[in-house]
Amino acid sequence: MKSLIHVLRAGIPALLWGNPGIGKSSQIYQIARENDCHLITLIASIREPSDFLGFPVPDGEYVRYAPPAWVKEAKEEASKRDVILFFDEITTCQPSVQAALLRIILEGVVGETGLPSNVYRIAAANPPDTAAGGWELSPALMNRFLHLYLDLPFPKVKVRYPDTEGTVRIIDQWISLFPSYWGNPPTINVEHETFTKARTIVAGYISANRSALIGHPVFDSEPGPFPTPRTWDYVSRILALKMAGMIEEDEFLLYASGLIGEGYAQEFDSWLSELSIPDPEKVLRGEEDLPERLDILLIVLQSITSMVISKKDRKEEAEEYCSLYGKLMKRVFGKHPDMTAVSVLPFAQAVQRDEFFMNTALRAAPEIKEIVSQCLELMEV
Repeated sequence: MKSLIHVLRAGIPALLWGNPGIGKSSQIYQIARENDCHLITLIASIREPSDFLGFPVPDGEYVRYAPPAWVKEAKEEASKRDVILFFDEITTCQPSVQAALLRIILEGVVGETGLPSNVYRIAAANPPDTAAGGWELSPALMNRFLHLYLDLPFPKVKVRYPDTEGTVRIIDQWISLFPSYWGNPPTINVEHETFTKARTIVAGYISANRSALIGHPVFDSEPGPFPTPRTWDYVSRILALKMAGMIEEDEFLLYASGLIGEGYAQEFDSWLSELSIPDPEKVLRGEEDLPERLDILLIVLQSITSMVISKKDRKEEAEEYCSLYGKLMKRVFGKHPDMTAVSVLPFAQAVQRDEFFMNTALRAAPEIKEIVSQCLELMEV
């Protein structure tokens, strides 16, 4: 698991499962030691909710939450080196403590105090039936982790029931905006273009396998991962690490299985192995044909959109790329209006946020205004 530190640094919390004595804690100690990380161990089973939410302190008419002592230690050490927060025996903590952990695991926030970005979260757990006073992890907490099993080659999902009900109206918007990320993207030690390409590939896969966006596994006695928009976000980070050569092929499948389940991960990995993507720049310039396969077409169109947006602060390049983009999207819209709409939405948002880019785009490609309007109408935005 030498590459697991890259996963943690990508902002993905990990949970190691295994029977007592299998070596979960020693694996985590080894990761901290080999990467010169300061390790803070918190035994979840002996903690109260206030240890993770903070302690209520009167402040005039209000109450604020004072962070516990371990937060001070984490912040001080993070100014010198990376920190790993290790939550041990997580399946022996009560539901109220699990609830208190939700924001820490996902956002790195303790009560009202945010932890530095180089404070990483990892946990270890015994299956509830082997833990003294064990509790099942709530789905909300479970879905915040990458799941790894030390005594199994891959995590196992017994049965899965894809359920897209309720997502039909918004899934196109999710696919459209996924490559450009929402809010502040995580800090990952890969090139921005690599991360964007990885997210574009994931969006292309979901466009062709929409039932894979959200799945609800049925567990026997073994907890396990399942796909959601959040865990697909994590998979895109793992894919970016693989594309950058930071993790191996077998490790990618292991980590993807720990995020979305073995069945979903194997299907995605098989799809990846058959993927052949033309150069988006050459397609934009008419030097290569548009692909006929719709999932690959979407990947190419979204890659072109990201490329055009990246030129927005360079006047001459922006005009050239917007001119080519307007002609291409007008041609594609006539044959694939839905596909064009999904691809154009991030461009529409970019020009709305940047007046200079909007004026450049309209000057270089007058047809783009009509195309954007038609696409937004199709997307019901």
